[in-house]
Amino acid sequence: MERKQFEIACPCCKSRILVDVGTGQVLRTRKPEEYDASGSPQVSREGWDQALGRVQGRQEQAKGKLDAALDREKHREADLEDLFKKARKRAEEGEPEQP
Repeated sequence: MERKQFEIACPCCKSRILVDVGTGQVLRTRKPEEYDASGSPQVSREGWDQALGRVQGRQEQAKGKLDAALDREKHREADLEDLFKKARKRAEEGEPEQP
């Protein structure tokens, strides 16, 4: 499996840099003081709160999209029936078809 990102350590400042392989773009940098003794990144309370907010926002968006799709599906049969009636009426009256 091909990796899409790789992490390198800056030889000057020892920061870790995450780079996208396809674009060569720097995605994230972390300074050495942002890691604990085991080498795991330290996350501040503010960082956790921001991540939680993004996740909750995505959940709300997904719920809204699902509700909208269910609503469209409920009204789909009536909408198609209405279109069929209009097309039948135009055909009976001899009107040309609309593109």
